[in-house]
Amino acid sequence: MRIPRELVEVLLVPLRVMLCGTAWIQAGAWRVREVRPGRGAAAVSLAYSLDAMVGLLLFFQLVLRPGIHFYGS
Repeated sequence: MRIPRELVEVLLVPLRVMLCGTAWIQAGAWRVREVRPGRGAAAVSLAYSLDAMVGLLLFFQLVLRPGIHFYGS
């Protein structure tokens, strides 16, 4: 673990993360099309997201966890 030393490391990284997160949240909100007062947004299926998460977890556990041998020995 690395301890931040300079003010740029302490302020710039969280600011960038916050701005990227805000843009990501707004991009998700743009997907909602039909919202009327008194009614919620239509439910979106989570199947694709869950499939992607399981696939990524399997990749990390089966490929990256044992390690990748870069040399022929």
